[in-house]
This record gives sequence, structure tokens and C-alpha cells, in this order.
Amino acid sequence: MTENRTSDTVAESLAEVLFAGREDTDLAELFSREEFAYREVSTAREALRLSYDRLRLVHESVGPARELLADFEWLLALHEWSGIVDPTMASLLSPHYNLCLGTVLERSPNDPDVRPLLADLESMSAVGVFMMTELGYGTNAAALETEAVYDRDARVFRLTTPSERGQKFMPATGADDVGKIGVVMARLKVDGTDHGVLPFLVRLRHADGTPCEGVSITALPGKPAYHQDNALTAFSDVEVPLGCLLAGRAGALDEDGTFTSEVADPHRRFLLSGSRLYTGRLLLAAAAVACCRSATWIVVRYATQRRTFATGGDGQQVPVTAYRSFRRPVFTHLAYTYAMTMLVRHATRAYTGMTPEREAEVEHLMSLTKAWTTSWAERLFAECRERCGAQGMFSVNRIAEYLWMAHATMTAEGDNQVMLLKAAGEILSGLQHDPPRHEPEEPSGELLDEDFWAYVLREREIRMRDRINAELQRRANSSASFFDAWNGVTNQAVELARASAARIGLERLLDAVDAVEDARAAHALRRVAGLFALAEMDRQSGWLVSAELLTTDHVDQLPSVIDDLCEGIAGSVMSLVDAFRIPDGLVRAPIAVDDFVAEYRSRIGA
Repeated sequence: MTENRTSDTVAESLAEVLFAGREDTDLAELFSREEFAYREVSTAREALRLSYDRLRLVHESVGPARELLADFEWLLALHEWSGIVDPTMASLLSPHYNLCLGTVLERSPNDPDVRPLLADLESMSAVGVFMMTELGYGTNAAALETEAVYDRDARVFRLTTPSERGQKFMPATGADDVGKIGVVMARLKVDGTDHGVLPFLVRLRHADGTPCEGVSITALPGKPAYHQDNALTAFSDVEVPLGCLLAGRAGALDEDGTFTSEVADPHRRFLLSGSRLYTGRLLLAAAAVACCRSATWIVVRYATQRRTFATGGDGQQVPVTAYRSFRRPVFTHLAYTYAMTMLVRHATRAYTGMTPEREAEVEHLMSLTKAWTTSWAERLFAECRERCGAQGMFSVNRIAEYLWMAHATMTAEGDNQVMLLKAAGEILSGLQHDPPRHEPEEPSGELLDEDFWAYVLREREIRMRDRINAELQRRANSSASFFDAWNGVTNQAVELARASAARIGLERLLDAVDAVEDARAAHALRRVAGLFALAEMDRQSGWLVSAELLTTDHVDQLPSVIDDLCEGIAGSVMSLVDAFRIPDGLVRAPIAVDDFVAEYRSRIGA
């Protein structure tokens, strides 16, 4: 593996908390191989073929799928590293391992009907997909149309798409030379009784890519980037064996057509049967935040050597990082990257240590983590792209590709805004809100006091919650319908969910400051935490003044205090990005090497 440019103790001490003690050496070496280097392709089809070839190489390298899925932190690390080098490949990898294979192995790995399909998935002679969204309904389970009608005589389900609106939308089923098997969310019907939406394992394409009988696949139009084989998929009387119902805890169907379930509510059955979606959200968040680490690593390394004029007319040249107008946006996004990384680590620990009693709480946390991090990632990539100027527009420099990946992940596993609204509803109802961890009796009011940071972000969330609940009650008392009452506060609710995620991110970041052993590293990380907290305050300074959490004097001071923090961070910024442990041979972005001019000459000459 190519070594990072620096290996100072500050970077290593920070890396320990960022990676929660993981080394990931094997994965870093795997994705530093020549097969994962950036490659120019002339068509979308060629780009897709390259991603599938890389997916098979990953499959051959990481070992048995069952072992991978039994170790969630390893699976998460795989998503992080694969997303950095090939976001399209990562978007194929995630549904194959997590949503498809994960669902099968959780539910019915030993059923005779399932075993041959499982064998093909484990050998990757077929690639797995997950099929829930429909052309007309998104992820609205109450409206999904695809039906699996039980034929008692033949002891099979007959999978059918009743209308054009019910076609499965977006799954990667379009490649005509790749075997595909899908977990299809469909409405179980027995003798006209609807038992709700449940998962079924269905072969979609044979090993040579030929569509199976009754399966109609229509490629969707191309996208500007992120060249996945998205398609519309419809079913016409497709026979699905009885054992391929993967209901798990949600219920069971006997051969005589008797459906039994301990869960009376069909919607709750749907949530149980789609539980892998929650892990998918955390995996997508991890991949997006890993790309945030890569993007900030690239832009900082580029900016430290990119020279520009120094105002004054004496011809002096300075690095771009000398300008505060560059430092503030880039260093702020660096601070958010640290906070998002700590939030992902926190959610991962919560999931791996989850008990049945905490299941709903952890699912809430995973959804909140995905929605907040992937939305912020889109802003980060856009800013980093702009700060690299024209250099940032080229795919070889990675950031533009990350921007398209962010657009995709903001939608995948559930629309971010819908997810934030659901999380906000849980906070407002009191189901998923922690009491304040600590509240200073008399907050110092000093902008550089970390107790003040924690106090303001915690109180912001609490007061937002109380204000929205009061408004909901007022609307309910005015005879508004539930929809009208809720719709009247949805914009505030989205901000509440974001505030909750930011508060957790800051708390975990401050915990990391306490955990860092190296004093210089702790000092650098405290500045990062302060920049994150103050950026959050600056973002909503008007609201915070109205809530009496900040004064107008605070607001006046914020710009200069933030600039001073950035000035302090500038001295340790290389250690802060080297803590991301990105080997020089992994990303291979020309602007991230020590001499980017020579690198361009070498690439073009080659």
C-alpha cells in the first residue's frame, strides 16, 4: 500500500477516533490496485461494464458473503472504501449484499425453493437487487400495486404488475448480459384477502442476462453521470415458489393458503419485512461520508500547493489556503466531515449493540444519520468542486463524481426530506428524544466555551420541539384536519430533525476530543468541534436570537471568531486530512499529488 504523505502522531491519534480503532489495511490495499484506478470511458455502457467487472473483483477478494454479512462493521467499511473509488460500483454492491443477500440469509436460507437462488447470489453468477419503488408511488407501501396472488392448487405465487403505475422503478435490472435476482416487495393476496406488502425472492434474468419468462424490463433514459443500469420492471403471471416468500417475523403462509402473523397491522408487517432498509441507510451514509473525507482531502492537498496572487501589486504568490475566503467554507466542511463521521460511528455502535427494546430508537437514529449526512454531503461536494475551480470539473479529480453520488444517495433508501419529517414526528411525540445530557446552570455565553456549544445546540432542539408542538396544538384546536395541522409545520419539522442530528454529531465530536490521547491532536479536534458548532449557530443565528440562545453581540462576533478558528486550524489542516488514512494510490486524483502539474504532464503523456 502506498503510504500517506504524512504519518505524524497528530494524524494517527485523530485516525484512531475517526475509525473507531479499525485499520482497514486490507481494504485500502484492495482498492489501491490498478483495476480500481480512474479510467476514461467513452460510453455509459462501457462505464457500467467497468463497474460490474470491479464488483466481481470485490466479490472474489472479500470472501464468503455470509462472513461479510455477519460482520456489520466490515460490511460498512467495504461501503466506505468502495464508494471512494467507484460510486457506481458501490451502488451495485450495496443492494446485492445488504438488501438482497441480507434479506435472504435473515429469513429463509435453508428453504429448498430458496437454496438455488441463494447459491447464485453467493457465487455472484447473479447480482441481487431490491425492488420496492414503483413508477407511480415511490416508497408509499400503502399504495404499492405489485401483487403476489397465491395459487393454492399449484402452490406458487403469481406475481403480476396490475398497471403501468405499478412497474418497479429504478432497480439495476437493465444490464442485458448480467444475471439478476431480486427481492420484490409485493402485495400478498390469498382468496382476495390482502395481507399487505411483503418480500418475495424472484429470478429476473438468467445467467446470460436473458429476461425470465413473464419479466419485462425496459431501460430508463441515461443520467449525466452515475451510469447504473436503471430500468422499469414489470411482471406478468410470473410463478414464484411458496418458499420464496421472505416474510420472516412478519408472518408465514401454509401450503393450504392460511396466513398467520403475530403482527396485526399490515403496515407494521411491511416495516418488519423491510428491516434491511434501515441498515442500508446507515451503509449509504457511511459511503457518502467517506467520500466527504476524500473530497476534503483532495481540495486541501490541492490548495496547499496551488499558488495565486497576493493582493498588493508586488507580484507575491501565496497558496490558495492563505485566503480566509477559501479557508472558511473549506474548513467548515472539514468540520462537518468530522462531525458526520462521528455520527456514523455512533449509529454503527448503536446498531451493533442493539437490543429488542431499543430497536425503534436505533432505527430512528439510522434514518436521521442517513438523511442529514447525505444532504450535507451534496453541499460539501458542490463547495469543494467550486473551490478547485476548473480542476474540480474533471472526473479524474473525483469530486464531480462524488456530487452525482450524493444526488443518488439523497433519494435511495427513502427520500431525505420524507425521512427527516418522519424523524421529526418521532421527536415531537417524545418517542425518540433524549433529555439534556448536561446543562450548565449559568452558561458562560462565551463563543469559545465548549459547554456553551453543547448547551446552545441542545436547547435549540428542545425549544424547536416545544414551539412546533405548541403550533400543532393551536392548529388542532382550530379544527384543522390532522393533515392540515401537520402540513403547517413541516418546514419547521425538517429543521428540527436536522438540529437533532447536528446536536448528536457535536456531542460525539466532543466525546472524541476527550478520547484523543495526544494533546496536540485534542487541541486541533477541539477547534474543529468549535468550528462545527459555531457554523451551526451562524446558519440559524436569527432563530437563535429569537429563542434567546444568542444575543445580537454574539451574532456580531461570530464571523471574526469563526475566522480565528480557521486560522488556528490552518496550522494543523494537513494532519486533520491525513487522519482520513487515504493512501496516495487510492484516489489518484492529479490535483491531490505533491506536484499536480507534473502529474498532468505524466497522465497526458501516457
